[in-house]
Amino acid sequence: MIVELTEIYGSFEQFNLRKRYINPEHVVTSHEDEQMKSLLKEGKLPGNIEKEQCFTKIHLSSASYGNVITVLGCPFEVSEKLNAYMTRRILHD
Repeated sequence: MIVELTEIYGSFEQFNLRKRYINPEHVVTSHEDEQMKSLLKEGKLPGNIEKEQCFTKIHLSSASYGNVITVLGCPFEVSEKLNAYMTRRILHD
């Protein structure tokens, strides 16, 4: 099963949002992205993001490379979405 998250991407003062579909089995680690929180406070992120928004940096692994993305949501919220998939899988198997 794939989990849908909203990624924030870009650089400098040009950031955008897009949907990302993540396989929870490829998540290595995640933690709060304080840099994005600072950019939000400075007004450098898209205006449609709430001022209290949290960001989570996710480290992904695949067969040939690692990837790091930042998604909307606090680490606990993102973790709950990812763990919901894993729990369903365990109960199903």
